[in-house]
This record gives sequence, C-alpha cells and structure tokens, in this order.
Amino acid sequence: MSYVLFGINLWLLCFNYSILQAQPWELKDSTAFTLPESIVSNTPGIFYAATAKGDIIQYTSQGDTLHTYQPSHREPPVLLPWQTLRLQAYFPFQQLLTVLDQNLNEVSTIELPEATMGNATLSADQQVWYISTDLVLNKYDPQLTENTLSTSLQWYLSTNDQVHLLREYQNRLYVQTDEVLLVFDLFGNFLYRRPLSANWPIQFFANETYFLSGENIHFIHLYSAATRKLTVPTGKNIRKILMEKEYLHGYSERFWYTYLIID
Repeated sequence: MSYVLFGINLWLLCFNYSILQAQPWELKDSTAFTLPESIVSNTPGIFYAATAKGDIIQYTSQGDTLHTYQPSHREPPVLLPWQTLRLQAYFPFQQLLTVLDQNLNEVSTIELPEATMGNATLSADQQVWYISTDLVLNKYDPQLTENTLSTSLQWYLSTNDQVHLLREYQNRLYVQTDEVLLVFDLFGNFLYRRPLSANWPIQFFANETYFLSGENIHFIHLYSAATRKLTVPTGKNIRKILMEKEYLHGYSERFWYTYLIID
C-alpha cells in the first residue's frame, strides 16, 4: 500500500508541476500606477494612457513619463492607435477627434458635424467614420466638411444599443456593441457578425481581437472565427489588459504588471 500511495503522490506532484509549467505568464515587473481610463500602444515599449481628468500621458514600458498632453476640455478620451506614429483621442461630450504625434503634439482636431453613437475613428484615407444617433454609418471628410458615404445600420443596430467601439483595422471596419461585433468593408458594406459579450472596448492584436471578462482573456480570430481563452494572472485584481508580441500588461487600481508570455 505504501508503494501505491507513494506512486499516487509522485503522480500528483508531477501533475501539479506540469500545470504550473503550463501557465502562460511570468511576472517580469510591477510599477505603482493609477488605473487608466484608456491605454494603448502603437510602438513597442511606448504606451499612452488617458486619465480621468482627460490628460494623455506617454510612458515607457518601465512606467516612466515621457510626454503629457493636457486638453482644455477635461473629460477622459477614447484612445486608439492610428498608423505607426499617430494617436487618436476622441472626446465624446465635445464631439471632437484629436490627432497627436509620437510626442503628443497636436496635429489636428476634427469637430464632428452631428451627435454620435460611441466614438468616431479615423480611416486610412484620413476621413472619419462615425455612427449618428439615427443609426447611420457615415464617413466624413473634414476638408470638404461633408459626408462622402452614408449607409443605414437599422438592420444591425437599435437605438437601445450601446456602441462601445468603432475602429478600422486590417482593411475592415468593426462596430462593437454589448452582444455583437459587426464587421463591414471599407465601403460600408456589411460582411458578418460575431457574438460577443463585453461592455467595454475590445482590443486588437495581430489577427485576433481580445477582451478581459472575469478571470479570463477571450480571443476571437478575425478570419477563422476560432476562439480561445487564457486565465488572467491571479491575485492581482487586474482590471484592464494590453497585449504585445511578447508581453501581457495588466492594470489594477494601483499597479501596472508586466508579464512575459510563455509559449
């Protein structure tokens, strides 16, 4: 019997060790940090965070401050990367879309012609996508001050829906609501939908979109619709996440945690 118990204990030890080894995260750094309203990166090792007061701060991966942008309108913006060295910040109450360079110098500010559902976002040709409150997807040319494309979304949205994110990514336009991710081409034609349950903006990396829900990070492949999930690092009360090629960045109320992603 003792040999049997020894064998069982040895098996359990090896099994538990294999589980520990299978965990995909290795903590590399932690920095005191206030939970940002929005956090993005468009260059490896450089991060942009929006505060509750509306400031936009550029950080290194170690949490050191490089530059700060303080708009006159004090409201937290929705941050989105745009091209390699440009950042877009949408201020919803002001209906303003501001473009900043890599040093947080203001490049331009665009005032939307009407009220929007969710955020406005830049297109690859420097026009602006937005959804009006009458459920119309518009593409606005700020130089001509007119819409160059308009298409009804009444078959896909209702006035009760909350649009959490509008973003152009990899030659597609994505519209996120509480329950679904709608996908359009760059001419405003509907392509497909994906079921989704997230009440904050999703994020994109490589060929996947991802979001944090409870204790899990959910991934949806943009082309195959394959899904997967990973358990978020435990014991840190992580509220927001940001993926890079080799790292997961997790943000709690008081700390910024950096994890190496183990293959």
